Amino acid sequence: MRKKTFLTQLAVLVLFLAPFYYTTAWFDWKFTFFDVAPEQANVEIENGFGKGIKTNEIYKNLYDWIGRTSQAYSNQDDYIISYVTTPMVHMIARRRPALSLSNIAFNELPDDYLDKLMDFMKRHKRKTTDGLRF
Repeated sequence: MRKKTFLTQLAVLVLFLAPFYYTTAWFDWKFTFFDVAPEQANVEIENGFGKGIKTNEIYKNLYDWIGRTSQAYSNQDDYIISYVTTPMVHMIARRRPALSLSNIAFNELPDDYLDKLMDFMKRHKRKTTDGLRF
């Protein structure tokens, strides 16, 4: 009798929680943290830091543009500044970050923090050749 009560309670619990788990799993599948939804990822990046990432044509072209631009306007060991929430730009461009913070989001930093980052860059003689903003 006790086993039957336990199984009944377990079945009720599963039936009660199953829709929540299913909804959460479906929501995570449809609205990922990727740059595009899975059904829109129709191209793949072939080289560099992003090799193998599936994305759409617009983001792939942007990825390629960052690489081409950094090669055209800077050398391999140069420093660049990338700001407004783009921490991967340094890796895509194959350049070193000039600041001690790889991305700058102005809405998240105190007002004087950018001055401190710039002082750090000057003290360490990190002269930038590129600056990218997205």
